[in-house]
Amino acid sequence: MTFSESDLIWAQQGHAPV
Repeated sequence: MTFSESDLIWAQQGHAPV
């Protein structure tokens, strides 16, 4: 399971990365 920059941005926006 890898986290990209987009996933980190989503997390900070208050959404859980898929």
